[in-house]
Amino acid sequence: MKSQFSHDNNFNLIRMVAAICVLISHAYPIALGPGAVEPLEHETGFSLGTIAVFVFFTASGFLISASYVNRSSILSFCKARIFRIYPGLVISNIVVVFILGLIFTSLPLAEYFAAPDTWMFLARNTVLLSPMYELPGVFDQSPYHAIVGSIWTIFYEIACYVLVAIVGWMGFLKRRSSAVAVSLAWMLFATAYVVSDVHTIYQIDKFMELSVSFAWGIFIWSVWDVLGARYVGALALLLIAVMILLGTSNVLLLYPAIAFVTIALAFLPSRFLGLYNRLGDYSYGFYLYAFPIQGAVVAVAAGIDPVGCMIWAAPITLAISVISWRLIERPFIVRKTVGS
Repeated sequence: MKSQFSHDNNFNLIRMVAAICVLISHAYPIALGPGAVEPLEHETGFSLGTIAVFVFFTASGFLISASYVNRSSILSFCKARIFRIYPGLVISNIVVVFILGLIFTSLPLAEYFAAPDTWMFLARNTVLLSPMYELPGVFDQSPYHAIVGSIWTIFYEIACYVLVAIVGWMGFLKRRSSAVAVSLAWMLFATAYVVSDVHTIYQIDKFMELSVSFAWGIFIWSVWDVLGARYVGALALLLIAVMILLGTSNVLLLYPAIAFVTIALAFLPSRFLGLYNRLGDYSYGFYLYAFPIQGAVVAVAAGIDPVGCMIWAAPITLAISVISWRLIERPFIVRKTVGS
């Protein structure tokens, strides 16, 4: 089953907005300390950052399924995913350790480099299975000592890619009926796990929580030829209306509402929105660098409030993400396209 949706879409812009929402969400604990709760989470129980991550995973479920079926082989698919994730991630880890770490550590440089945690940070945050969030002596006078905080989701994103590769290799993405069945089974099982409040190990709990949105993305992709943008948009509006009438942010409604709204907005026809694609896809770099830059802002401007943290960190992060895209991410994307 080949992907038939229009590539003139707004996914780049949606992911960028989601990355900005993560920055906004993180500004509260970074500026005020780990116990700080942002206004949206206080009112609904869901932070803006959590909703943004659900948006990321929904978009990935839709696009990664299409990527798999349009690739010539599973090897080509895996190569494309590695080239998209790891160059930007590895360079960002190096920047955090060898630039921001050097600037903001309170330790003598010899002691900083002699500390095992400095090198463990670099290794574990590349492998991603059990990332580290603090560097020796860095931000130790700040309300929040962590120098990174967003990268934990990337492991679960990769885990979803692996599952797509497995079900695709088994042939379940070739036909609409099997793709629908697999995505529904995945979605229902993960949702049941989340709402049952069963807890096993942290990694499984988080994978189940995040993969629901990814499965919704696969499901919408698998029925796209039947529904199309018009009906997906109608379903998005219906779900929003139901949530408003019920006055609830229940996860059973939140997951599909976010999923359908995300995909509906992705295919909202607009020449103005489409112009953003000419700029580039800065969302990944923004997502990687926002947290450490916010930490640096708070360290330099002691006592700054969350809004001030956002205002100063956003343009700096954007500038770095543009550099990351143009010098690191895009060249590897071109390479993977040429090599596929």
